[in-house]
Order: sequence, then C-alpha cells, then structure tokens
Amino acid sequence: MKNIKKKKRLDSISSKIIKNAMGRILPNGAYGRCGECHKIIETEKEYESTNGLCKNCYKKAQERLKKEMESHYRRMIKGLPEEYLKFWWKPAHKDMHKSMFIYGETNTGKTIHATSILRYRWKIGLPGKFINFPELVDNLRHNYRDYHYTMMNVINCEGCLVLDEFGGVVETNEHTIKVANIISNHRSAKKLQTIYTSNWSPEEIAELLDPRVASRIVRLCRSDNIIRKTKVYDIGE
Repeated sequence: MKNIKKKKRLDSISSKIIKNAMGRILPNGAYGRCGECHKIIETEKEYESTNGLCKNCYKKAQERLKKEMESHYRRMIKGLPEEYLKFWWKPAHKDMHKSMFIYGETNTGKTIHATSILRYRWKIGLPGKFINFPELVDNLRHNYRDYHYTMMNVINCEGCLVLDEFGGVVETNEHTIKVANIISNHRSAKKLQTIYTSNWSPEEIAELLDPRVASRIVRLCRSDNIIRKTKVYDIGE
C-alpha cells in the first residue's frame, strides 16, 4: 500500500515537471529564444545574425561593446607620445596581424607606421603594447630588482608588440645585446607578432648587436615585411 502511494506521489511530481517543461517549449514556427530577455525569435536567419539575441538586446549589446572599445582605446593611447597621435598611416588595417621590421632615416614615418597599426588594433579591441627599446634597456639596467618581472611582461606581451628605436642606444654593451637576444629569441620562437622600428638595416643590426638577433628578426618578419622608409611622405597622406 505504501509503495502504491509513493508511486502516485512520484507520478504527480513528474507530471508537474513535464508541464513546466512543456511551458518552455517553443510555439510552432518559432526558431529560438533570446539569450537575455527570452523573447521568441521567429527565424533561423535572425537568430544567427544576432548571435542568439532579439533585435533590441542585440542593439544594446553592440552599444555596450562600442563603449567598452572606445574606453579601451582611450586608455591605451595614453602610453603613446603625442606626436604619434597627430598622423595616421591609412593602410594600417592591412598589416594588423603582421610582424614587421621598418627601418630608415629619422623623420620618415617609421614609428607612425608602427603605431598606426597598433592604434587600429586597439580601436577594434585587439591587444598590443608600445615600448621604446632604449628606455627599456636603461630601465632594466637601473632596476635590476624588477628585471625578471619586466622582461617577462615584454617577451610575453599579448597581441602586437611594437619595439621602437630598436638598436638605437647610446652605448652598445653586453647588457643591450642580452636584452635584444632574449626578446628576439622568444618572440621569434613563439611566432608572436612584433613590429620593430630602427634606424639600422638588418645587416647593420647584425654588426651593431648580434648576427643571431638579425637572423631571428628576418625569420619572424620575412623578407616581404622588411620595409625601408626613405622619404618623409612615406607616412601616408
């Protein structure tokens, strides 16, 4: 008798669960429900085009994303010198995933080229970092206590790393060569996007620093992404 009552009680509970589940089933002709407000989405095309959201929720999500990206961009450009924010190299979007070595005389737009690519990445929410190589070498020399932490942040930089004025140090010594070797070796071995700007060609880098550094840079950037700037208007119009 007890078993019969227990079975009836379980049956009533299961029927309630089934009814609740049936209440969540989509009506005929509907494809899905909005992931936020749970409104019914009629067609597969609408569901896929809005990533599983209704039109209103999708619009709100796009507005939130736009604000977050603008906030991210404003925060990131604070680390760039102001003179590099006045110009823009228009084809930046074409090189947004490339490793490059850009060299030439001063005032030919090497850094503007590199920072334009970095700024474009920031605008669309991709990570990247700008580092002046001589300043990095000097900071590592005078802050040996934080050497490992700083170096790990540089070599493991997520996304695009721009190393400006690479090799452009007042005094080339063992410390400078060691820093250049560590960075170039790690970035090349892991195939991490790196953009070098320098007054020196790869051949001159080999003489100035170390042939191994130049070899890694050429291997990472490939010959078609080793660019020589010759004129001021190379920054783009």
